[in-house]
Parts: sequence; C-alpha cells; structure tokens
Amino acid sequence: MLRTLPYHAARAAHCSCQAQATPAAVSGRPPFKSHDGILSAHFSLFGLLAVPPQSSAGPMPWALIIVTLLLLVCLALMLRIYLDKRNLARRLAASEKTELHLRLLSAAVDQSPTSVIITSADTAIEYVNPHFTSETGYSYAEVVGQTPQLFKSGQTPLSTYGGMWKRLMRGEPWIGELLNRRKSGELYWEEAHIAPVKDERGNITHYVAVKLDITERKQASERLALMAHYDVLTGLPNRALLFERLGHALALARRKKTRLALMFVDLDKFKPINDNLGHAIGDQVLQESARRMLACLRDSDTVGRIGGDEFVVLLPEVNGADDALKVAEKIRHALSQEFCACGPTVPAPPNTVARNEILNISASIGIALSPQDGDNAIELTKNADFAMYQAKLQGGDKVEIFNEPLLRSA
Repeated sequence: MLRTLPYHAARAAHCSCQAQATPAAVSGRPPFKSHDGILSAHFSLFGLLAVPPQSSAGPMPWALIIVTLLLLVCLALMLRIYLDKRNLARRLAASEKTELHLRLLSAAVDQSPTSVIITSADTAIEYVNPHFTSETGYSYAEVVGQTPQLFKSGQTPLSTYGGMWKRLMRGEPWIGELLNRRKSGELYWEEAHIAPVKDERGNITHYVAVKLDITERKQASERLALMAHYDVLTGLPNRALLFERLGHALALARRKKTRLALMFVDLDKFKPINDNLGHAIGDQVLQESARRMLACLRDSDTVGRIGGDEFVVLLPEVNGADDALKVAEKIRHALSQEFCACGPTVPAPPNTVARNEILNISASIGIALSPQDGDNAIELTKNADFAMYQAKLQGGDKVEIFNEPLLRSA
C-alpha cells in the first residue's frame, strides 16, 4: 500500500527503518512504526512517499493532485453504482406495475360484456374477445385473419360506411349503428365505437372496435314510433302521420301544379254492431274495413284511421273529380259487402257455442279536391268532412263531392 506522509514524519520513519533494518523489514512484512504509533496489522509497507513541505501560497504538489483525483474518481464510481442500483430498482418496480396493469387490462377485455375486435391497419382481424364469439356465433379461429365484411348484412346504408371510413382515415374515432348478421343468419343491430390505434410517429397500426348489441333497444324504439304514427288496431297511419303526409302531398302538388283528392269515409250502421255485439266484434269489422279499403288503392295512396269508425283517404295525384269518384265508388262497394265476424275471438258465456255473425254495413264518403276546394290542409279537410256529412244526411251508402253552393246553402 502506498501511503503519503508529511515530510518530517517520513524522514523520521526512514531513519527508524535504517536503524532497525532487517531482511524482513526491507520487504515491508512486519508492522511499520510511524511517528504516531504502529499502523494496523492489515496494512503492509510497500513504499513511502515523502512530500517536502510547501508554503501555503505555493502550488499543490503533483502527487497530492493525483491522489485527490483518484479519490474523486472512486467517489464518482460509487455514486454511479448507487444511482444505477436505485434506477434499476425503480425500473423493476415500474415494470412490475406495467405488467400488473397489462394483466388487468387483458382480463377486462376478455371479460367485457361487450364485443371487442382488434384489426390490423388493413382491417384483418387479429383478436376478438369471448363475448364476441358468443354474440355472433363465430369461433375465434373462424374470424382471425378475416375482415369485418364477414358480418355484413347488406342492409346497412353505404353512406354509413363512407362516413365511418372518412373519420377513421383522418385518425378520428367513429360512433354509429350497424345492422350485421350472425353466423346463423339472424340480423342484429350494433352500436359500434371504432377508433384508430397509432404508433409514436402518428401512423395508424390497428383499429379497435367495441360493439354493443342494441337489437332490443331498436325494436322498442320502432314499436314506440309505430304507436306514435300508426293506429294500433288496424295498422293504418293515425291522424298525426296522415296529416303529415297530406302536408307533403300539398307542397308537392303546388310545386308540380297537379291535383290531389282527400276523402272522408264514415262507416254506416257501425254503432249498433259495437253496442249490441261488443267491442271485439266491432274491432273485427274495423280491421276488415281497413283491409278492404287498402285493396282499392294504389301504393302511392294513403288511408288512415283518425278515430272511431272514421277514415281518411289521400290520393296524391288525380286528373280530376272523375278519378277521385271512381276510387270512392270502389271503396263504397267494397264496404257494402257482407262481413263475417268470427265468434271464437269473442269471449262467450259458459255453456254456449260461439257462432259467426253475418253483418252488413255501408259507408258515407265525402270528397274534396285541391286546389279548387282548398290549397291547405285545414281548408281541404274541412270541406271533405262537410261533403261526407252531406252524404250521411242523405241516408248513407253514398259518395258526395264538395261544391261551394252546397256549403253556402247549408
């Protein structure tokens, strides 16, 4: 070991060594006596470095500089080792936390109650979760490597896909509804949340889709829409939808300078049937009346039930009163035929045999034409209703066309 001593102490040690010189002492094996005692037995004397005394104002000796630098290097190395160990411990802790997070995320995706699909940038399917396989009927092996076109029903509008890809190609997420097909062929509605996955350079590498089956919700919504716009008993448009269509037809007629006809149809002798035979028989008569009127019309025409035994027929394009009159007579004739009300649909008293009822009714029909009898919905309906009332006053089973003198004389 190299030890640096002050100049006077080194000289005294040197003299002591000369006085006690032995072969063993020269080799530095025995303990070395310094000016302040014996060095530790763990140290052996390899040499002495004597530094002559310098003035406090003089330069630092080169040997001391070297030793100082060596000490600083050792300290730096020790500090570096300490920092490396601390950073390694932190990285290990972070790695364990990341691994735990990934395991949690993987479990959440696998156990998600919604379908999850991950595709590559070219839309090849790379992963589907278990809920997807139970939802669609396809196994994992059947879909991996395929594209989502496998599930297309052909009934989703192309504009939906166009809007979806426009957003995805811009790197933006898309939310929308898709009508897809299960492996069994059954159609089902999905609410899809699709987002691009990007790398550190911003390039799209994957797409992830989370899909929720909304078939029941769509069916419930459709039922509500049906109830809001259609008569529950007959399935015909109700008052709201009928007059909405009338407004569109009037606007189209004004733009194209064409005519349309509006008919009010009221069933004759219906009240006694309802009162004497019950509402169940009356409902059958109303349903059959609706079917007969529909059979008399074109696909572009509309018949709606506006309440009770009152119906309204809209003919969007007619050449004149004669065209409307022909359709009205066809409806009147159809409704004047016998009705067979089937007894088994009506609750019968105990120990009685239900029978079929042969019924006869007729219809009073009033017609108003646009634009001569009114160019707006309020005026046109008022005049068609007035014409129907005139037909009713004449004993029913009659068609009456509105005319202005008749209204003034009323």
